[in-house]
Amino acid sequence: MQKLDKKKLRSIPRPTVDEKIKAAAKKILTPKKEYFFATAAKVPRTDILILNLYTKKKGAVYRVFLGRENYITQDLTVTNTKWLTGDIFSLCYREDIWTWRDDDYLILDDESQKLFDDWFKRNDNERNVLLVEELQEKIRAVKLEERYDREVEEAAKINSGMPKLPKIETWVQDVVLGKYNFLIYEPSDRVKTRGYCTICHNYVELDNRKDRKPRRDKKMICPKCHRKVILKPKCAALEQGYGNGVVFQKFKDGFVQRYIVGYRDWFRHSVKGIEVDARTTYSENMRIYVYKSESGEWKYKIFYYGMYKTSHKERWYETDYLSPRSAMLYMRTFKHAVKGTPYQYCGLDILQKGLGDSPIASAKYIDKYRECRFLEYMVKRGLYRLTQDFLGDYFYLNVSGLNVDGRSLAEVLKISKQDVKNLAKQNGGRKELELYWVFREHGKSADPELVKEYFDVIGYNADEYLEVAFEHHIESKLPGYFRKMAKGNPKHFKNIADMWRDYLRISAELHFPLDDNYYLMPPDLKKAHNRVVKIKLERDKQREKERNRRMTALISKLKSEIDTSRMSTKKYIVVLPTSADDLINEGEHNHNCVGTYVERVAKKETLILFIRKRDDPKTPFYTLEWNNGRVIQCRGKYNVNAEGGIREFADKISRILRAQEEENDNAWNISKVG
Repeated sequence: MQKLDKKKLRSIPRPTVDEKIKAAAKKILTPKKEYFFATAAKVPRTDILILNLYTKKKGAVYRVFLGRENYITQDLTVTNTKWLTGDIFSLCYREDIWTWRDDDYLILDDESQKLFDDWFKRNDNERNVLLVEELQEKIRAVKLEERYDREVEEAAKINSGMPKLPKIETWVQDVVLGKYNFLIYEPSDRVKTRGYCTICHNYVELDNRKDRKPRRDKKMICPKCHRKVILKPKCAALEQGYGNGVVFQKFKDGFVQRYIVGYRDWFRHSVKGIEVDARTTYSENMRIYVYKSESGEWKYKIFYYGMYKTSHKERWYETDYLSPRSAMLYMRTFKHAVKGTPYQYCGLDILQKGLGDSPIASAKYIDKYRECRFLEYMVKRGLYRLTQDFLGDYFYLNVSGLNVDGRSLAEVLKISKQDVKNLAKQNGGRKELELYWVFREHGKSADPELVKEYFDVIGYNADEYLEVAFEHHIESKLPGYFRKMAKGNPKHFKNIADMWRDYLRISAELHFPLDDNYYLMPPDLKKAHNRVVKIKLERDKQREKERNRRMTALISKLKSEIDTSRMSTKKYIVVLPTSADDLINEGEHNHNCVGTYVERVAKKETLILFIRKRDDPKTPFYTLEWNNGRVIQCRGKYNVNAEGGIREFADKISRILRAQEEENDNAWNISKVG
């Protein structure tokens, strides 16, 4: 980068506005427009161009020193030396020389223009200001890249010494991208049909008999390459696939986790054929270096590969962001990489074996392992799904409900040792553990088969149903009842469970005797559910009818007692609601809660009045609540408070209502609200 000697540049005499410059500016510049008028010069014995910038109002304002690889601007509006690093357009902004048109903002006299053209080696009609700006932009980009290189220098030094990756092409193809290994088959009515393996690119013969027909998404082993593949018909649209993997390697006094992203693209040979080729690529985009610091504490540094800040150049840079991404573990190098470190017995490789084809959040596991040693206990006890559930997809461990300070796995999970054995035997997850907790809360010993039945039938919120079952003493019967109502079809289990819970809620509202198993678990749930829904709708309809009757009677009485004509002005009038629908419509139009006041109004607990514009009496405007001898609230659309003329009108209504109530000796019987 070219260095500019500011001391030498500052010693160059400042430009002044002489008669020659005035005459040139007057000849060139348009009086009604503001531009930079400029003269050009060169610093003696250098290749630095000086642009002296003038404005009509201030005279000499800046001088720009332009080198081939650097630039700087001196502010001439102050007596002391002040340097600016902004480009030519930033100077335009500072002086308010900015109009959106194609004019040039940098006008030079003839002599200066020639010097300017020679220095820039102009060979086109590019505007002066753009030539300067383009050069400054290039210089700025180079300076920025040099600054970024200095910032990531330590990261670059660490990453340049990383060991070479092992040969992982086959692992990326079979493990990281395993769910995208397809065998394309041709649907046919013949006994045998053809298939094409996208991995080994060989044709295979498939059994097409009725009970052995190839099915979409069915897993099998390719007869040729003996790899796991997924069946896809030739008409299937194959989406671009990607997957994550992590390779552990020994590095210096610690180890490094290297995260690989694999990609798979598809290429069909023909529209009608079954030949589809897969192109597999992979790249490394994150590294986590775990090392022992000088203080003896184990720490880690996180590096990402990509665009750093605003740079357009990809590089390794350090960050504090620990990605919670899940990845498939490369098993061959793991034990050697962590040997001799506190993570030697962490059990991450055991977890990957236990989960099979499921990726794991290895970065989070390593990060939390030393403070949450129970992760190792769970893995080595065979609780793979439970460990995976606690790792989750977020930055933190989902340890709610656990005793993280427990000294044994039973204490950590807050269940008995026998329950731990049963949970491990089932390879249970978080939801099964919550079922064990429910049994323990009710002082019951958990039956592992019943726990499994609840999870298999009900699924995610099985613990909530178990709570309800304990409340009605049917914990051992409920899963079987759901199976029976669903006729053994697993697709209907959730719908049946939701229907039963809805039936239970409505039955409780209708005061059905739910201590009777006939009502609690009706022989035909769908029929019983429809019956209680119908009864509830009829009851609600009768209640609404009674409420409207009382409302109508109340309004009719109020009309004879409240004189709304005295509450009108030239702009506003007052309207009494005539039915429950009026209140509901008012609330919907004004987006407030007055629709929920129907019951209170019908019971004469409060009084609601509508304020309308005189020239538009049907459109909701403001809603007023009056009680206890005063206006409780007066709200407009979106609950806006009454102000100005509306506030004054509301006060007038309050005074009139108070006087009328005194005249009627509180005949409205509006209850006082504290």
